[in-house]
Amino acid sequence: MDPPEEEDVELASLMAETINDNNNYAQSDDDEEDYDRTSVRRGSDAPSSSSSSVSSFAPPPRRSQYSSSPRHNTLRQKQHQQSRSSSSAPTTTSSSPSSSNNKNDHAIFGFSSRNAILLLILAGFVLVLVLVASKLDSKNETDAASTTKGVAHHFDPTTKEGGSSTTSKEDNGEYIGFHDASSENIYGANRYYKHKGVGYPLAPRGGLHPIYMMDLEVEDDSEKLPDLDDHEYYHEDYELSPYADKRLKLTDAERTSEQTEWNQKLSEIRTEYGYWNFRDDFRQNHKGKDRPVVNWSTVGDKKGKEYNPLLGEIDPSDFPKDAWQTDDTYIANFLREGRSLIQRVQDGIYEEHGWERGDAQGGINIMDGSSPTTGGVAWMYEGSMKALVKKLLCAMMTNDHFFVTLGGHSAAAGHGNNFFQSYILEFQRVMEPVFDRLGMVLVSSNLAQGGMGTLQSAMAGVGIYNENDFMLWDSSMTEKDGRAQDVFMRQALLGGKRRVPILFDMGGGKGIMDKLVKEVGANVGGVTGVGLLPKFKNVTVNFAEKKYNAACWTDRSDMTPDVQYDKFGGQASWHPGNYGHQSGARKITLLFLHALDEALLLWQNTTTSGSGEGNPLNGKHWHLHADEDKIRSSLQSANATETECGKIFDFLPRVCTTPMRGAGEWTPRRDPYHSSIRSLAKAAPMSGYVPGIFDLKEQLYVGRDVHIPGQRIPRGEVDVAVIARSLPPRSGGGGGGDHCLQRVHNIVDKPNNMYPSQTTVHIHIMVGIWTENPKSFLARDGQSLYTRPVTAMEPVDVAVIARSLPPRSSSGRRRRRSLVAATTNARHQRQTEQNASIANNSTHSYHSRHLDGESKIIPGEGWAVTVHPAGYCDGTRNSVCYREKTSHCQLSQHNDGRGVMKGDGLSGWLVLDLKDVTEGIFMARMEDYHQHKSNLRTEGWETVNNATKEDGDGRRRKLKAPPPPHPPTWVFEIAINGVIQSMNTTDFQSRCHYMSYNNAICLLWNDEERALKKEKEDVEFAMRLVGEGGRIAVIALTHIYYA
Repeated sequence: MDPPEEEDVELASLMAETINDNNNYAQSDDDEEDYDRTSVRRGSDAPSSSSSSVSSFAPPPRRSQYSSSPRHNTLRQKQHQQSRSSSSAPTTTSSSPSSSNNKNDHAIFGFSSRNAILLLILAGFVLVLVLVASKLDSKNETDAASTTKGVAHHFDPTTKEGGSSTTSKEDNGEYIGFHDASSENIYGANRYYKHKGVGYPLAPRGGLHPIYMMDLEVEDDSEKLPDLDDHEYYHEDYELSPYADKRLKLTDAERTSEQTEWNQKLSEIRTEYGYWNFRDDFRQNHKGKDRPVVNWSTVGDKKGKEYNPLLGEIDPSDFPKDAWQTDDTYIANFLREGRSLIQRVQDGIYEEHGWERGDAQGGINIMDGSSPTTGGVAWMYEGSMKALVKKLLCAMMTNDHFFVTLGGHSAAAGHGNNFFQSYILEFQRVMEPVFDRLGMVLVSSNLAQGGMGTLQSAMAGVGIYNENDFMLWDSSMTEKDGRAQDVFMRQALLGGKRRVPILFDMGGGKGIMDKLVKEVGANVGGVTGVGLLPKFKNVTVNFAEKKYNAACWTDRSDMTPDVQYDKFGGQASWHPGNYGHQSGARKITLLFLHALDEALLLWQNTTTSGSGEGNPLNGKHWHLHADEDKIRSSLQSANATETECGKIFDFLPRVCTTPMRGAGEWTPRRDPYHSSIRSLAKAAPMSGYVPGIFDLKEQLYVGRDVHIPGQRIPRGEVDVAVIARSLPPRSGGGGGGDHCLQRVHNIVDKPNNMYPSQTTVHIHIMVGIWTENPKSFLARDGQSLYTRPVTAMEPVDVAVIARSLPPRSSSGRRRRRSLVAATTNARHQRQTEQNASIANNSTHSYHSRHLDGESKIIPGEGWAVTVHPAGYCDGTRNSVCYREKTSHCQLSQHNDGRGVMKGDGLSGWLVLDLKDVTEGIFMARMEDYHQHKSNLRTEGWETVNNATKEDGDGRRRKLKAPPPPHPPTWVFEIAINGVIQSMNTTDFQSRCHYMSYNNAICLLWNDEERALKKEKEDVEFAMRLVGEGGRIAVIALTHIYYA
């Protein structure tokens, strides 16, 4: 036989190495100790499986179910015994017979030389066959798992410098996994150094939002990553007392005392309640190799056009081998630790209110449809609770973001309190670490607005409210009759390309929700009317007298602002105080803790109780699309005129069955720049001007706000947020002792808004993040955002960065064109020729551009946004808003702003690019009552666009004496793809409908013929004021809506 090819020898060597490695892995697995936990926690005696059913009333399980002691658990360490039986391999002794007559045949292991050679050749044949088969299997496995790549752990630079991480020494302090604690931040959001889950493209991209380390890529591996800890944007060590903050004005002795007290508090919580101590030993058991993960960005390549990559609903075979979702031991340990975590936080809330575990006061009323919504802290229909459980399982299986959004009025917005005291942000503070430990990222937003309701934002759909998993409505004071409530809820259910949210009533909306349950099968719930107040053990508080504890400022060592108000504004009798908001937060928290426990229990029973399903968890327990699509389809096929929404939109009822989109200039709103009207505006062709914020104020400081000492939980009382964050004592650091005291005094101050010297950085719509070789962050539509270089030490202007655009090509976006002649006769002639008049409620189609060789619509230079707050105002705990130097309440933190896009008779065209229009609808919330000459952009101008363009007739416009407001010559024009329509004052006002208090929504385009075609088309929608009046004729937009 010919000797094996050189390639075969190389393959044989590789195969032998692989077999050896596999044997080593198997030996490592056999020798590995059982799940190693050094954990002190309530719930350590939790049963591995138990039966569960949704009861009519479901309080949390009693303490005895989880722990033998009702109050204090003894410190225990689970002992593991290694019993390694070592036996000698059987030895074969080969020797030649002493009287052999065949002395020329040399014996090799008992075989003759000839036989040995034949055996070796045969073995080579077999090995080649094995290698070929293995190569084919490997190719098949690669093809099957071609949608996966990446690793489950990522580099965390803070661990090398003593930052917080629960990573083991075996991992060299460099990586954290899906269910290890993120770099912990007592100030708000964590820093996430984890693999991106399915919802990553929807993650917030600005303000102080958490980042993923893989977005920071250093060109030279020898270079140290930027120390983000030096930047006040990310102060994330929860073992450092927030009340020993270097920015607070304290003496060294006071700072030491604060840190010592904090160390004691953390130690007592670990002893009393326990801590999160889950770890993944995959790398340790596999010679440093990383656990495979699903690559959600490519997993749908073989799924077909119907697959939605933002849902992540894959089959069991799509998970790569050894992914955490497939690992039985990993899952069993994770579920046990997860249920213990939930138990700890429930215990903390119960103790905070003086309840015993199992007390009905803290229960959740699971209703069958006929029982009253009384008892416990919250109610939810049985089917809706199952839907919430399924949503949470989906987010856990896909390591997704989970979006919770509140819409409402001033009480919901938290007026009278610091913004971060509002109940939805208090919910975020407590529950973010819980979601983090369970492999999710919780993003809660307070998008309520004072003096208003929800209608103006709801009509923009996901444009302002975002894609959501859980939507809360709290606007009973301003939206009483149910019609606006119905608009909010229908648009919440219709909007987006991802999830259909669960609707949650904070009071006054159950009637409308029940109608939606019957009509379309919506999933709903709400809070009960019971008020929850903490029961302090060591202090007495008069909650009536101490209703509010908001503060405008607390003394800092690094800055002294202008005079700050002593009294906080907005403290009306009908607004709840801080304990009222805490009450609402605890109700929502207990609801989610109950649902999370139900989810983990279902997972546990399904995969570990001999049911035969096993891991990964069957898709029927976490795939949502089929269930949610039924709800959305039912909404779209409803009889719109018969709905409460159809009654308020009697002039255009089809908006009640149409997913609307939109943008605005009021704050808060999700992803503030990309949800603004400015983001849709086209640039002027010659100057490149894009409408921006005209009077943007400079901010006094950047970074996170300090904790306000006057708002601290009284000493010795239950701190639920810290219980939720409880982690093991740091190894080698005395459990957070001396090394924390040293760090408190040794942290070096650096300018908040400056970068390291001699560095070129890129801004990714996220202030405070830099990298020398950046990967662009993803926008919410999955497209890359443009990044621009910023020279070293350049102060950051958030608004300028947010408006950053790609460089325009040398030829510009369009040829220079002239404006259409603005005579009244010409306009009426065009209307006659087109046989369409918006003033007469026309439904004429505007499918073809009226260009005459060139478009007559040139973006103007006189539109601008005014009175918009400075900063990043997205309604989350990571917002940075209203810190203008002129502010007299720097710590207000409120996001509630009233920016307007304003134009006048000299502004020219405002041209908006609307993508994928199908329904031919354009509406706007408009204000035509602004003071004359109030458009600051055109101050000092005498001609349209300040004489930088010619009018259509080639003559300069000559202003006459100022006419009275809205003179007969006042004309408002719109253009759809170049086709111009005009309205005088009467026509314009007939198109505007007063929907609710201070809400005038104007229908500017209604093309029903386009709607019948159901074809997507990009539309250029433009508007301007013409006629005489110049700067006196003013119009303002706050929101636009289209479909």
